[in-house]
Amino acid sequence: MATTAICTAAFIGGLSLQAAFLQFMYGQYHSPSLSDFKPVIDTQCVPTVRAIEKFYKENGRLPESIHELRAKYLPVLFGYRQDIEDGEFDQWSYWGHLIYYDLKKNDGVWHINGPNVDGIIQTDPPSEQQAGDTAK
Repeated sequence: MATTAICTAAFIGGLSLQAAFLQFMYGQYHSPSLSDFKPVIDTQCVPTVRAIEKFYKENGRLPESIHELRAKYLPVLFGYRQDIEDGEFDQWSYWGHLIYYDLKKNDGVWHINGPNVDGIIQTDPPSEQQAGDTAK
């Protein structure tokens, strides 16, 4: 009987420790999933890619850096975490994950790569989305 109580307490304590670890590491009680990155894509990545598209239409080239979009195309920069390189938009996101989008294909496929998540989120291409649309 005492052994069962000890095992039960150890099991519950282990679950509590795991929950505390997940809450500490990720701010939630589960490991990250693809759906955790949808809000970042909707609120930060899509507006930036739309600004890149506008820049391209007006200048016939991609911007050399994200800072070239400031003021005219993208009044709010989302920090050092965004970059444009070799026809690809990149943004560092939560927990050391990279979100990237192929500007040449512009097919609505967002790639997420990192230590916990590796996959894609399919949306309409940013140029076809209206303000306020969200990733599927």
